[in-house]
Amino acid sequence: MYDNLTFFCRPYEYLPGGTDMVGSDYTFLVIGKTMTLIFGLLISALSFLSYRRHKDRLMLEISIGFLFISIGSFIEGVMYEILGLNIYLDHLIESIFILIGMIIIAFTLFIGGDE
Repeated sequence: MYDNLTFFCRPYEYLPGGTDMVGSDYTFLVIGKTMTLIFGLLISALSFLSYRRHKDRLMLEISIGFLFISIGSFIEGVMYEILGLNIYLDHLIESIFILIGMIIIAFTLFIGGDE
């Protein structure tokens, strides 16, 4: 069904329903992804400012973790809409970014109490 070329481009016929999202569904998705990016970057920036103020490495690592989560949740739409990549590949890359961010935060919180 897939060959090497069609896996990396946008084959609409392989997507459920065969077409893009249209109308209000698409608008709500863009608003939701944008709000997730804004608030994730805000949390990341506040954590970084706390790191600079208190010199606590824990806050720096949490900031990096939230940065990965924020970018991961937003990058899916960018790759799909702008680069035209396959939606399944976009989901995979988004999940990897979010997983890396969560691992950083979990590891930081687990190890952070021992210092």
